[in-house]
Amino acid sequence: MSDFESLPANFGRYEPVAELGQGAMGRVYAATDPVIERMVAIKTIRADLLAPAERQEFLERFRAEVRAAGRCAHPAIVAIHDFADDGDNPYIVMEYVKGETLHAALRAPDRAARVPRLVAAMLEVLDGLAAAHALGVIHRDIKPGNIMLTPRGRAKITDFGIARLGLSAMTLAGGIIGTPGYMAPEQALGRAVDHRVDVFAAAAVLYEILLGRSPFAGATMAETLLRLTAPEPADLGGLAGTATGAVLNRGLAKDPQARFATAAEFHAALRAVLAGGVAPLPPAPPIDEATLVIRSPVAGSIDPALLSRLRADLAQRIGPIAETVLRRAAAAAASPQELVRACVAMLETPEERRAFLRLHGDAPTLTPARPSNAFTLQEAARAGATTALAHVVGPIARLLVQKAEAGAADAHGFIDALCAHATAQEAPGLRRRLEGLF
Repeated sequence: MSDFESLPANFGRYEPVAELGQGAMGRVYAATDPVIERMVAIKTIRADLLAPAERQEFLERFRAEVRAAGRCAHPAIVAIHDFADDGDNPYIVMEYVKGETLHAALRAPDRAARVPRLVAAMLEVLDGLAAAHALGVIHRDIKPGNIMLTPRGRAKITDFGIARLGLSAMTLAGGIIGTPGYMAPEQALGRAVDHRVDVFAAAAVLYEILLGRSPFAGATMAETLLRLTAPEPADLGGLAGTATGAVLNRGLAKDPQARFATAAEFHAALRAVLAGGVAPLPPAPPIDEATLVIRSPVAGSIDPALLSRLRADLAQRIGPIAETVLRRAAAAAASPQELVRACVAMLETPEERRAFLRLHGDAPTLTPARPSNAFTLQEAARAGATTALAHVVGPIARLLVQKAEAGAADAHGFIDALCAHATAQEAPGLRRRLEGLF
């Protein structure tokens, strides 16, 4: 929207700066949160279109679904920060993700060259779905338009908590929720669903990445639904008879019992296929810290606890490839300090490198016991710091606060460590909030 004057005045404390998109049931805005000085995305819901008798039931469902979605803390899921339901039109405040949708990427001129990275992104999507399903949260409308790709190519699922409200791209008669091109047959038939509808949809998205079309798409919605609910499987084209085709065929099974039982099982099968040579991210078995120490040139001198901390931090920053990176770095490191430096070299931005070094420092050979006069937070200060940092980095804040507390000599060092995770624009506001705790 180019006309700034036509933007809403505000959403509570949030100040809209641009309209990002719109649909029949609402709009999405980029906005600023002036209290903590960060960008957010706000999705509005046109509840004013509902009949008065429907509104109360809708609002109760809205609260329940958004709270459930808010529990889904995972790097591949767009975080929900806040919501409001006390006005004519409720809204959800979400993490602002720079980048493009997978829908746009699939229609870009360089689509063919990007296929390997897009397939790798689906591994991240499946990781995110597995985390949500473990909490009992089902998306119900996985499709390219609900998968964001950051400038670094990382995937983030958006619109958790929206599909169940009946406000996704298409809501059919009888309360059937989903988008037909990616909808599981049991959804199309109005039957009870479980997490396997997301497994089917993810397979449909993967099919489109590889073959350039939706697996059951027809010329009309009616034709699509007919193909979707017919017994015939998807046409695998040139992938028929291949290992990749077998994975797709199982993910797209019309009978839920014949599908992958979980998103994690789908993820493992896809990784195994990609390990044949086309995988941008090679399969990485879990790290055996004891083996790493033995292989290291300084056998016995690298603390397994340090390896665990490095693995957890790297996984948050660079994704599933972290285990492979750490395994190779540990095998070649001449000292714990060299291991930390090797890990830092894998990070792309100066801000990430500084934050990583603040957490892991010079990596002493063995983790020393904390002195009796070590810096310790009061519980109220710890909770306040976690809340303040969460507005900047999301659910990982609790872990980062714990690490900063363990490594700080005083309040000043603790605040510096946390502010290292903020951007130049976010850091001043975060520092003020943190200083107010002491």
